[in-house]
Amino acid sequence: MSEETHGDGGGLPADQVAPEPSIEGGEKKEEGRLAGWSRKALRWIVAAGVVFALGVAVVWVMRVQPQMREIRDLSQSRDSIQKELTSAQSELDQLRPLKDQNAKLTSQLDEANRRLSVLSVLVDVTTAQLALAQDQPLSAQAALKNTDAKMANLESSLSGTPATNVKGMRNRLGLIMNELQSGDRFAAQRDLEVVANSLVDLENTLFGS
Repeated sequence: MSEETHGDGGGLPADQVAPEPSIEGGEKKEEGRLAGWSRKALRWIVAAGVVFALGVAVVWVMRVQPQMREIRDLSQSRDSIQKELTSAQSELDQLRPLKDQNAKLTSQLDEANRRLSVLSVLVDVTTAQLALAQDQPLSAQAALKNTDAKMANLESSLSGTPATNVKGMRNRLGLIMNELQSGDRFAAQRDLEVVANSLVDLENTLFGS
């Protein structure tokens, strides 16, 4: 008696059914793969956060901290110059009523006027330096608005080398204004420093302070 088969000779007996793939097993494998990718993504995110934090720290140390020190130093310098200016103004006010008494007082009054002019210009320049350090070029231009007129008055009260030096400062001031208008802040800051140092040297030369 022969056996009955379905299809070709390698088929399953009629009473056996091929098992279906396990859906639950496939889902578990997919979940495993997703979990693995999630862990990798989390590690990359953490690593990127660490790198970003290190970058912020480097920028703080290399740029922000020195700039904050510069701003603090400029503020202190300006405050100190402002105090000198107030003192010179007070001295000038005391001398004015006595001007007509003798030539010595007249000479002292002229000297006090010159020192007041030097310090007033120095306040303008230092204020402009501070504004640039705080990334405020328009404020720097405003601080220097009347500085050339002050320098012109100072130049007219001097003679010889000091007058020549003040004329050179006026020329550099013109460059500074052009640099501020064109957006060349680095050059403007550099030239402002040159003018500030020249004014300090001029004060020392004229008044020995």
